[in-house]
Amino acid sequence: MARQSDCRVHSIRHAATLPESDVALRLLERVQRNAEAVLRARGWRVLELVELCCCKAAPEQKPGSVAGWCIPAGDAKTATRIALRLRAPKGQGHRIMPFEEVFGTMLHELTHIIHLKHTAAFYELMDELSKQWEQLEATGHVLDESGFPTVGGHRVDPMKHNPSIGLATKLQAKAAEQRLKVNQLMGSGKLGGQSDWKQLPLREKAARAAERRAAEAKRGFGPDELPDEADASSAPETRVRPADEPAPPAVRARAPKRRWCQRVGCSCPAPHPDLPVKPELEDKLLQEAILASLAESQSLQSLQSPSVGCIVLSDDEGDAELNVRSEA
Repeated sequence: MARQSDCRVHSIRHAATLPESDVALRLLERVQRNAEAVLRARGWRVLELVELCCCKAAPEQKPGSVAGWCIPAGDAKTATRIALRLRAPKGQGHRIMPFEEVFGTMLHELTHIIHLKHTAAFYELMDELSKQWEQLEATGHVLDESGFPTVGGHRVDPMKHNPSIGLATKLQAKAAEQRLKVNQLMGSGKLGGQSDWKQLPLREKAARAAERRAAEAKRGFGPDELPDEADASSAPETRVRPADEPAPPAVRARAPKRRWCQRVGCSCPAPHPDLPVKPELEDKLLQEAILASLAESQSLQSLQSPSVGCIVLSDDEGDAELNVRSEA
């Protein structure tokens, strides 16, 4: 597990030239502080957290239909970059979104550190992160900009061991309301919750995941959520397989292609297997068959009276290559 000092959001960037950039920055910083409570608990880290918008002024540009994206490092603990939409599209006045909506997106993107695709395992982990954040937030593990614990976004004064009952009740109610909004936006705030994933049969898990995918696609978490293929190519699906999950079928590694020359006595650089010397007639018939095949495919139109130098075959099934060389 990474050092605690490393389990954080290492840097943030916002669109400084867009309207209400100061409000957007404070929102991004609040998301950062709340996320870091989960990162510390999980031993994860985010190298860069940036604002996403449809405008070129933003650090990352995507259509208004995309709520955010994550580029995982592939080590099951690091996000190279997470981009979040902080405001409505330009056509809607660049209105700053509420914290609950943006932080719900953040929890979604943090889940991509482990699972790249929106499978049942993805939503199970996302619900775990949501529940973990609820517990951390309710117990003062979310810090403010000065490093003091907060509940419901308000600093808890450590010098006041016995705050008034009215103030404590107010803070707890506001915190609970905030957590409920986040869960509802994430699709995990239904009656009964989504904490019973492990008790579900595989068929029911798949059905529930399909429902969540359909609902989230309307909120900007469809196929376009994934970053460009060039960026995502370095982030393979990486996760720890639960003990009760059956192992995937073994994939046999494919050996590199080997090629050798089948022409006895040929001087080409291709390797030659130890084959018995073929009779002269058999060799001649083989050459004629090759020439006929090449002529039929119009491969000899540019050659003048060619003669076969060698035939190079691949040991891949269904993959043969004919190599014709003219003799000097």
